[in-house]
Amino acid sequence: MGIPRLIAALIALAGASACAQDVVREAASHATFTAPLTSNFVVADFDNDQKADAAVLFRSLGSSKSGTYRVELHLTHHPDAVIDFDSAEFGHDISARDIDHDNDTDLVVERLLTEQGVRVWLNDGHGGFTEGDVRDYPSTCFQYPHRCDASREVTARS
Repeated sequence: MGIPRLIAALIALAGASACAQDVVREAASHATFTAPLTSNFVVADFDNDQKADAAVLFRSLGSSKSGTYRVELHLTHHPDAVIDFDSAEFGHDISARDIDHDNDTDLVVERLLTEQGVRVWLNDGHGGFTEGDVRDYPSTCFQYPHRCDASREVTARS
């Protein structure tokens, strides 16, 4: 790769990063889960409009081992949406990948250390999500996402 191409690639990456930061900052400003929280997020194009959207995973910090989690979806061309679920474990991560190979970006919640699938929401290609069954997808899709589809995944952990 020549110097001009390298510089152009770095400028494009910096622009995408700045856009993603704006989306996450906007998502955080609209967060509605009011209990003490831990969170992480993922930025991807969920509604197929070529613009960055965000999904933020929150966990309410309670005294019990089980907890309530919330995924807040912040899409550029749709109203914000919320997905709530319970889990008996701590340490979840959220990622965006095409786990069902239908050319749109799905949401995956997995255990942080083991990368074992916890929940999957399948995208309809327009930013609408339906919960899928993690048992329908091979464990290698969670542990080795590049074997399923790494080209669409962009994640961030906090």
